[in-house]
Amino acid sequence: MPGEEVRTQAEVAELTASGTSVPERTLHRMRLKWRDEGAWDLVETAGHAAVHAQHGTSG
Repeated sequence: MPGEEVRTQAEVAELTASGTSVPERTLHRMRLKWRDEGAWDLVETAGHAAVHAQHGTSG
């Protein structure tokens, strides 16, 4: 979808300008996952990452 592609490119540019480089394909894949699985999956994933970072483990 053209509008989604433009939005993804703009977000990649914004993230890159802020110092966080994210490949367009990764951002697109994440956006599809958020759309399909909802924001709770994003929150849960971020929460698990924070716990692992705090304890020095991977997960």
